[in-house]
Amino acid sequence: MSVYSAPKFRDLTGLLQVDPRRSRAAVDAATKLTPGTSLLAALLLSLGLWVAIWQAVSSLAAAWLR
Repeated sequence: MSVYSAPKFRDLTGLLQVDPRRSRAAVDAATKLTPGTSLLAALLLSLGLWVAIWQAVSSLAAAWLR
């Protein structure tokens, strides 16, 4: 006989369905990122922005030096 246990990951499909009994604060709390995940996302977005800026500066400098 096997015992079924719920998966360890959170199922996001339940968050996407609108439940009129849930308050807006409860929905917001359920969809917030953890502090570590938020910091990692901010770091990656920041690095991506800096790469785009330096790429543009590099392209302008290369065009100017020709």
